[in-house]
Amino acid sequence: MKLSDKNREILIEYISQSLESISKRNVAELFSEKARFKTLGSEEETAMEQILKNPIGFGSLLEKVLWHTSHDVLFDLFCVIDGVADPGNKDWKGVLLIDLPDNFEGHVEFLHDDV
Repeated sequence: MKLSDKNREILIEYISQSLESISKRNVAELFSEKARFKTLGSEEETAMEQILKNPIGFGSLLEKVLWHTSHDVLFDLFCVIDGVADPGNKDWKGVLLIDLPDNFEGHVEFLHDDV
């Protein structure tokens, strides 16, 4: 059992598109009036006010930082899945990322519900 080449390509393409669109969306949200200072502390709010006075290039820079940070997290996750990195827990036994069989009708616990 393994992840098929087709699903591997689809998954990598999806991740690439998601990294770009989510980075852009998060930067746009940061600069929006409705969300601007909801989660920022006072020092962060002051920094944001300074950035807004001269924002040229900052949005693009931030998108790249978010993209690379997210990419690095996913790379590390895939290294753990591939078995070339160890999450540092003695109880870790490894996992497999495989295609579902065509006749699969079971239930799988959702990982995204735990994040």
